[in-house]
Amino acid sequence: GGPILEKKWTAVPRLQRRVLELERQVATNARLHAHRTGGAADGDGSTNNNMMPGRERRMLPRPPAMHTLQSHSAVVTSVTLHPVYTMAASASEDGKIILWDHESGEYLRTLRGHTNVVTSVDFSPGQGKFLASSSTDLSIKIWDVKEFTCVRTLRGHDHTISCVKFVPPPIGALFLEKQQQ
Repeated sequence: GGPILEKKWTAVPRLQRRVLELERQVATNARLHAHRTGGAADGDGSTNNNMMPGRERRMLPRPPAMHTLQSHSAVVTSVTLHPVYTMAASASEDGKIILWDHESGEYLRTLRGHTNVVTSVDFSPGQGKFLASSSTDLSIKIWDVKEFTCVRTLRGHDHTISCVKFVPPPIGALFLEKQQQ
């Protein structure tokens, strides 16, 4: 029975080290993901809501609303936020795209060009130079955000376009583009 007992005794320190390693990993993960629970994580894996006294992180909007943006005459179908500026774009069944300053709640501009329901809007990644919109009029429009003009209309769909999204370039693509210049 000696060798079996010896194996069990040597396994104990190895398992203790593993337990300590897992506890450290849990504490690290709790700190990394503390924003999901609304507070900072302590070393023991619990959350501490006193990280910013007087400020509670809000994961979901709670009443009262900061602003109520009203200008569409029909149901809003899509909303997107500009990646740099405090601009938001809303699309609606009324065929309009409305640009807003989401911090002040001010109306900025209405973009008209679609002849039917605007189903989706999306700002281009990076500096947000363009806004894409899709519509049940079977077109996609690309808008210049600074000039507030339609720079391109894409046609060719046979059925309603339900969504439009810009796809960010792969990380290496920007590096390769700069290398080739």
